[in-house]
Amino acid sequence: MTHHRGVVELASRLAAEFAGVLVPGQVMRLVFQADRLVLRSARRTEQPVALCEQIARRLLDDRVARQAARRDVA
Repeated sequence: MTHHRGVVELASRLAAEFAGVLVPGQVMRLVFQADRLVLRSARRTEQPVALCEQIARRLLDDRVARQAARRDVA
Protein backbone atom coordinates (compact mmCIF):
# COMPACT_ATOMS: atom_id res chain seq x y z
CA MET A 1 0.00 0.00 0.00
CA THR A 2 1.31 3.45 -0.84
CA HIS A 3 1.78 6.05 1.85
CA HIS A 4 -0.90 8.31 0.38
CA ARG A 5 -3.43 5.50 0.23
CA GLY A 6 -2.69 4.58 3.85
CA VAL A 7 -3.28 8.18 4.94
CA VAL A 8 -6.55 8.37 2.97
CA GLU A 9 -7.74 5.13 4.58
CA LEU A 10 -6.74 6.49 8.00
CA ALA A 11 -8.68 9.69 7.33
CA SER A 12 -11.76 7.72 6.32
CA ARG A 13 -11.53 5.50 9.40
CA LEU A 14 -11.11 8.44 11.76
CA ALA A 15 -13.93 10.35 10.04
CA ALA A 16 -16.22 7.42 10.81
CA GLU A 17 -14.90 7.17 14.38
CA PHE A 18 -15.44 10.87 15.07
CA ALA A 19 -18.78 11.06 13.20
CA GLY A 20 -21.33 13.01 15.18
CA VAL A 21 -18.60 14.89 17.01
CA LEU A 22 -16.68 16.48 14.12
CA VAL A 23 -17.67 16.94 10.51
CA PRO A 24 -15.73 14.73 8.08
CA GLY A 25 -13.99 17.72 6.48
CA GLN A 26 -12.48 18.73 9.83
CA VAL A 27 -11.23 15.21 10.42
CA MET A 28 -9.73 14.94 6.93
CA ARG A 29 -8.03 18.34 7.25
CA LEU A 30 -6.45 17.40 10.61
CA VAL A 31 -5.27 14.01 9.32
CA PHE A 32 -3.63 15.62 6.30
CA GLN A 33 -2.10 18.27 8.57
CA ALA A 34 -0.65 15.48 10.71
CA ASP A 35 0.68 13.77 7.58
CA ARG A 36 2.44 16.97 6.48
CA LEU A 37 4.10 17.15 9.91
CA VAL A 38 5.29 13.56 9.57
CA LEU A 39 6.62 14.09 6.06
CA ARG A 40 8.49 17.26 7.08
CA SER A 41 10.04 15.56 10.07
CA ALA A 42 13.81 15.54 10.06
CA ARG A 43 13.69 12.15 11.76
CA ARG A 44 12.22 9.64 9.32
CA THR A 45 10.12 6.87 10.79
CA GLU A 46 9.68 3.26 9.76
CA GLN A 47 5.90 3.53 10.10
CA PRO A 48 4.86 7.01 8.95
CA VAL A 49 1.12 6.22 8.83
CA ALA A 50 1.18 5.00 12.45
CA LEU A 51 2.93 8.21 13.52
CA CYS A 52 0.42 10.20 11.45
CA GLU A 53 -2.41 8.46 13.32
CA GLN A 54 -0.91 9.33 16.70
CA ILE A 55 -0.56 12.98 15.75
CA ALA A 56 -4.00 13.11 14.11
CA ARG A 57 -5.66 11.59 17.18
CA ARG A 58 -4.02 14.21 19.40
CA LEU A 59 -5.21 17.01 17.07
CA LEU A 60 -8.72 15.53 16.90
CA ASP A 61 -8.95 15.10 20.67
CA ASP A 62 -7.84 18.72 21.13
CA ARG A 63 -10.49 19.90 18.65
CA VAL A 64 -13.23 17.90 20.41
CA ALA A 65 -12.15 19.31 23.79
CA ARG A 66 -12.23 22.89 22.46
CA GLN A 67 -15.70 22.37 21.01
CA ALA A 68 -16.94 20.90 24.28
CA ALA A 69 -15.48 23.84 26.22
CA ARG A 70 -17.23 26.31 23.91
CA ARG A 71 -20.55 24.52 24.45
CA ASP A 72 -20.07 24.64 28.22
CA VAL A 73 -19.46 28.41 28.09
CA ALA A 74 -22.41 29.12 25.81
